[in-house]
Amino acid sequence: MQRIEEPRREDRTRRDGTSACRIACAALRPLARLAGGVCGAQIFASVATREKHVALTVDDGPDPATTPELLRVLRSYGARATFFLIGERAQCHPDLVRRIVADGHEVANHLMREEASVLLPATEFQRQLAQVHELLTPFGDVAFFRPGSGLFTVRMLREAARQGYGCAMGSPLLLVTEYKNPRATGRLLARRAHPGAIIVVHEGRESRVAVSAVAHSLLAGLTERHLRSVTLSELTAKRPNPDHSCR
Repeated sequence: MQRIEEPRREDRTRRDGTSACRIACAALRPLARLAGGVCGAQIFASVATREKHVALTVDDGPDPATTPELLRVLRSYGARATFFLIGERAQCHPDLVRRIVADGHEVANHLMREEASVLLPATEFQRQLAQVHELLTPFGDVAFFRPGSGLFTVRMLREAARQGYGCAMGSPLLLVTEYKNPRATGRLLARRAHPGAIIVVHEGRESRVAVSAVAHSLLAGLTERHLRSVTLSELTAKRPNPDHSCR
């Protein structure tokens, strides 16, 4: 009789991490459907797709301390990402915004400052969303926004939908802001990723310079699993049945 070998610990960890991510995203579907139905907005935390694609998203740039090396790493893997840019930083570094777009990446709206968007008065949220849109559209189409600190209200979603935006969150268990062990962090993200996942990393300050090492480890792991990083627009365009839900 042929002996069935026990799966390696690494293989079990990868499956367990991926399954946990899928389950957590499924638990968000009712909330996303409810919020999307109420305000007419599209809310993305992951996307149903038959392709082995994920979306790597990068918050809080651009910054000379982090963006150039991150772009180099992405280029080395032939990966595309979506950069959620802070308006004030885009104003200070338009050359970096141009480099992001020239490398085939997508830019998206993260409002004017690195702060909790949910705390902004309604008129200020509306103003900042429109202001950053005006700053970024000369560089290309801008289809997505992400609220600062990841919290939103129905009012915010309604205003974003009125201005033509989809709200892009991140898949559960696939968001990191600090990098104490960059290589391990990247490997963990790669193990947890699954087709249609939206991964969130952060740059925008010197304390996050290790984001490029995280990206290197992440993209190496994704390559091993035959997963490819694409922009959010590419990922969402491949939905078989578009709706307002977290898929």
